[in-house]
Amino acid sequence: MPRVLMKALWTLLILLTAACVSGVPVVDQGDGDAGLDDADPPEVAPPQPEPTPEPEPTEPEPTPEPTPEPEPTPEPEPTPEPEPTPEPEPCPDLWYPDLDADGDGDSASPGVQSCEAPADHVATRGDCDDANPAVSSSAPEMCDGADNDCDGAPDDSGACPCPVALFGGRAYMICDATADWAEAHDLCAATAQHLAKVDDAAENLWLLEQAQLASLGETWIGLNDLQEGGRFVWTDGSEPGYTNWNSGQPNNNNDQDCVEIHTDDDWAGTWNDEECDASQSFICERDPP
Repeated sequence: MPRVLMKALWTLLILLTAACVSGVPVVDQGDGDAGLDDADPPEVAPPQPEPTPEPEPTEPEPTPEPTPEPEPTPEPEPTPEPEPTPEPEPCPDLWYPDLDADGDGDSASPGVQSCEAPADHVATRGDCDDANPAVSSSAPEMCDGADNDCDGAPDDSGACPCPVALFGGRAYMICDATADWAEAHDLCAATAQHLAKVDDAAENLWLLEQAQLASLGETWIGLNDLQEGGRFVWTDGSEPGYTNWNSGQPNNNNDQDCVEIHTDDDWAGTWNDEECDASQSFICERDPP
């Protein structure tokens, strides 16, 4: 290839490159080189659009604070109801005589109607012996044969040293403690009683039943011949109107001067004379007032 043409081509290539970089169209320099007038004009790149600016970020609108709920209206305090006017206490229906001034009216009295207490009268009753200040519905029971607390049973509530049972209007202490005849006699006397005095078969049978219920062994009663051998009497000196001797008794064997009731053998209920220093159960009896 001729050098002239090579030079023209390099020149054109340089121009085209510069035009592409700068965007300026190629102008004929008029260098008189042959063949350049017929060359196609170089393609010009279209202008590039300017980039669309990014939208500025939008700040979110702040969330409105919640409207506080209104405080509840306090309920009005209830108006206190007026206290009821106390009604006047009615007059006691009845007043009862209290002759022994123990604060307990006579339980046998029908009472007296009045708004004011008559002299020697109280509003309550329960005294079963209004002549005795030691007896009333609030008095403690004592081992004295009286119904001190007016509950209908004398010498109950553990007032006596031994359990008490009633028969024929009399009170009996059924004592399972053991003692010789003289000691048993004194223990009975300490509570204003005496060793049991048996008046008939019914009382003898009842005493046997009480002794067996209490699991007593041979049991002292009040009969004895201490004052005169062979002459048996009760502790009050009276001779027996009823006896229930066992067969062959009394026999005064070994100077036997005191009497017992058999309770736990084939002879149960029968009497036997025994040596007075034997230690046995006993039954005391209180005479009615």
